[in-house]
Amino acid sequence: MRVYRPNHSNGRAVLVCGGGGYFRIQLWKESTPIALWLQNRGYTVFELLYRLPNDGWEASAPFADAQRAMKIIRARAADFGIRPDAIGIMGFSAGGHLAGFTALQPSRALYSGADRFEQASARPDFAALLFPVVSLRKPFDTTRTRKEIIGEKPTREAEDAWSLDTYATKDAPPTIIFSAADDPITPPAHGISLFQALRAKGAPAELHIFGEGGHGWGLGTPDQTLSQWPELFAAWLETQLRKNVREEEQ
Repeated sequence: MRVYRPNHSNGRAVLVCGGGGYFRIQLWKESTPIALWLQNRGYTVFELLYRLPNDGWEASAPFADAQRAMKIIRARAADFGIRPDAIGIMGFSAGGHLAGFTALQPSRALYSGADRFEQASARPDFAALLFPVVSLRKPFDTTRTRKEIIGEKPTREAEDAWSLDTYATKDAPPTIIFSAADDPITPPAHGISLFQALRAKGAPAELHIFGEGGHGWGLGTPDQTLSQWPELFAAWLETQLRKNVREEEQ
């Protein structure tokens, strides 16, 4: 992980996962710009450099890496001056799939470990998913994510096992999803399916669909409406954290 420490911490942390279809990681375009944006606003950011199936690792390797990273961050919260109850995850495209899987399956046994970090929970306190890959089922069977994780001719069981909406529960962390209506790679139906699945279970979820932007827009540009998404995320998170405080006081 690359760690971005702010000059004045707000006590919150985000594990950021760039996209790239699980055959590369979009750092410069996706995870690094938002890491810097968040750092400048007081967040401690951890940019995940996860292993890739395309490099010869097993398909579960990136998920093990994200789960392990969450445990390390929470176990070392005091070292970084962050609240152990304000640690979230964010991901773009395939990184959104990775972040979503980590949020929805934090207790999945993806690797064996016995050190002190394994005592910490891998469940993020919030999740932000940008143009995420959600479903590996038809008609969404053309993504590189699907090919790298379950192959070109998977079983229906494999499709379900690695589709995020399969794991929607009422205990899912608060989730915010951003998509663009003209995205040709992960159209809004991906985000909509997860949003609807979470809401149907009673989990807190919010969805924003921008009219234009395509795929892989990162922070966006000033002339794009979608460039407002980081501020929308920050405002949403403030609301979620206030809700948590109120619930704890009751």
